Amino acid sequence: MATAAVREPGQLIGGPQQVLEMVWSYAVNQIAVTAVELDIFTRIDDGHESLEDLARETGSSVRGLRMLLNALAGARYLEKQGDRYRLMPVAATYLSRKSPYCLAGLVMHSKQVRPSWEDLTAVVRTGKPARVVEGNEEKGDFFALFVDSLYALNADAAEVAAKTLWSDGSAAGRRVLDIGA
Repeated sequence: MATAAVREPGQLIGGPQQVLEMVWSYAVNQIAVTAVELDIFTRIDDGHESLEDLARETGSSVRGLRMLLNALAGARYLEKQGDRYRLMPVAATYLSRKSPYCLAGLVMHSKQVRPSWEDLTAVVRTGKPARVVEGNEEKGDFFALFVDSLYALNADAAEVAAKTLWSDGSAAGRRVLDIGA
């Protein structure tokens, strides 16, 4: 029989961090989406590191952009030094459009699927999907952003597979079928 957890005074059960992360995770996603929509990571990678320069480049207010950039610094995507911002390695590798490993399309895809997640209670109750993509006229737009990021997600594994399959230098008798969108 399940019972509600009872916390005795002085008993250490850990903090509410896990719950807080779950509750506010949508905000972190929206911060990333906004940064990608404004192309913040690529602009910084291009040398636009000052708050004023970035505001001018993005057509954003200094006040609003400062809040976004500080949130990105807090999330460890940017390093802040005064009113200048630099990319952390993860942002340079996966969020700047100059990188061959850029996952900006995946970030934007997350914006596309978010409305379906908002219908999860109805999906659980009915057992029916919130949105049907197959056969839908907009499926090209839906998959385009996601597919662009598949290269970045799979390039390293594909290279290892190729080296393993052709380690003896011969391709005779070996075929690979790439099943994709």
